Amino acid sequence: MKNLMLPLLLIFILNVSAQKVKKVEKVSDYTTYVKGNNFEGVIFSEKYINMLSKVNGKKFTPGTNDILIVEKLLPLGLDTIKDATNHKFFVKNHLKKYLRQYFGYIDKNGDKIIYINVFWDNSENKSEKRWLNDIIEVLDGGDYFWQIKVNLTTHQLFDFAVNGEA
Repeated sequence: MKNLMLPLLLIFILNVSAQKVKKVEKVSDYTTYVKGNNFEGVIFSEKYINMLSKVNGKKFTPGTNDILIVEKLLPLGLDTIKDATNHKFFVKNHLKKYLRQYFGYIDKNGDKIIYINVFWDNSENKSEKRWLNDIIEVLDGGDYFWQIKVNLTTHQLFDFAVNGEA
């Protein structure tokens, strides 16, 4: 019975905090813009070639349902990840203020993983439009630039990294 409680609780929480997609728009042959109630980002297709170093498995194109699951898991999952620097508290409190880039791959266990590249939503980043077509890579930036992976199969977050941290 205990083994059933956690999955049922997770399903309940995910449904209560229901995200909705408000806008989906094809940007290029390999990117799709997506905007929800509390998030804005771009989905990169498996055709995008500049992700080879970020993923460790067979690439796939995430769908909007995958992104909804990711966005439901982010606020809850950030509490559970290990973060010796405590950046996760700033990140969690400002989730709505970040732009996202989503990349999908299937790991060696067959689990679907979404790699999320995240950066501060400001007028410079937004007006540049490069974020809609190419991965944004920054070597520093602290809490304003970070990455995380979400396992869609197990609903766990891992590999949280803030730019500029050793």
